[in-house]
Amino acid sequence: MFFAFVLGAVASHSSVSVPQGPLKQGTQIRENQRESRREFISTFFVTEPRRLALTPRFDGRIEEEEWDELSSERNERSYFQWAPGKLYFAAMAPEGRDVILSFDFKSNGWLVGNDNIEVRISQRNRGVIARRLDATNPNAPAWVNLTAVDIASLVHIGREGRSTVYEVELRDPEFGLFNAQNEQKFGIRVDFVPENTPQADPFQPRVVTPVQLGLYRAQGLPSGMTFAPRDRSPMFEPGGTARIRFGFTGNEKTGVDKIGVRSEGVAKDETSLYVTPFPAFDRHGHAIVEYVSAIRRKAPVGWHVVRGTLSTFDNLTSIIQASYFIAPQVEILVPARVLSHTAKQTHVRLDYYVVSHANELVEGTVSLVPPPGFTVISDPAAYFSIYSAHGQIGRNFDLEWGNVRSGTYPIEFMIKRGNVVTSVREFITVDAKTRP
Repeated sequence: MFFAFVLGAVASHSSVSVPQGPLKQGTQIRENQRESRREFISTFFVTEPRRLALTPRFDGRIEEEEWDELSSERNERSYFQWAPGKLYFAAMAPEGRDVILSFDFKSNGWLVGNDNIEVRISQRNRGVIARRLDATNPNAPAWVNLTAVDIASLVHIGREGRSTVYEVELRDPEFGLFNAQNEQKFGIRVDFVPENTPQADPFQPRVVTPVQLGLYRAQGLPSGMTFAPRDRSPMFEPGGTARIRFGFTGNEKTGVDKIGVRSEGVAKDETSLYVTPFPAFDRHGHAIVEYVSAIRRKAPVGWHVVRGTLSTFDNLTSIIQASYFIAPQVEILVPARVLSHTAKQTHVRLDYYVVSHANELVEGTVSLVPPPGFTVISDPAAYFSIYSAHGQIGRNFDLEWGNVRSGTYPIEFMIKRGNVVTSVREFITVDAKTRP
């Protein structure tokens, strides 16, 4: 026996219902199956193929500029964004409908390889059910359950009128399927199906639409004009100053004479609005606009979006957007790796890094809250002191386990600095196998 550890860092109304007999229920289920087949092969239209890094709040509500719309049809809306290492999804679903997300991560066809993932979100389960389609044998495709995704993903459910609101953070601590990266490309589709629709057959085809993750995008720029931020992954801290430079190429024929810049969503009130005449292009056709704003100390950490609105002399407007990161002073990073042990070895060493995003000395302690079946056998509170700006220091814990079954387990890192304690949730995935 050996163990492999994978570490990741309302409106009310009354109605009368008539019981349905088995025949009528069966007819309805078959009709739902036919409807889902039609849905999966229909064209999926996206509002914008380039998706920005943006951290939402999770409170069961869709706030203005909190979520980046992915699709909208009738009373069905979906939203999609990302942060390094995870994907975010939200939806407003009609009552009695589940949401099915389909990912083709290699964009090579739904019934090709084993990179196609389905995530079903339902109010009945109050969570996600994830499956991988293994079509490495094209004559016998099969579904494989992704239990680690079901456990590690976060789901918040709310109501808006007669619609159900889903907010989801997708994580996979076992295989890293949702470890989002800048400029990553893949196919996606969203379907809203009746909640009693059976699971789709593995050989059923699906049509996905390509999207790309990114840190900036532009809409409606004048002909001959391009945009890209001059700073890669700009990062700031609460109480500091944001400096973001926007780079443009073009010439005076674009007619742009003014630009206004502000943060969107939850960071809108934590930064300032900046309006300025658009600078002249230099002889190389370049122009730079610098956005400088103080960041309030209570600004929420995470990824945010800054928006620039360009206006021309004839009152035409275009939009540029760029992601930036408001970092916590201290965070925990756990390297992803696999550790194998025989049955005679009853402990594992868990390595991690304490990372500082501050320009000053940071110190404190890190303690670990192990999952059931695990015990910390080393120092329960590790002290850290980081003197260099944006430095990091490595630490580890020794964990002992008992009769642990295969599965994914949550593990909590508690960071204490003075009287302030913050929690970081990671996971341990245990794969128990018997040697031949």
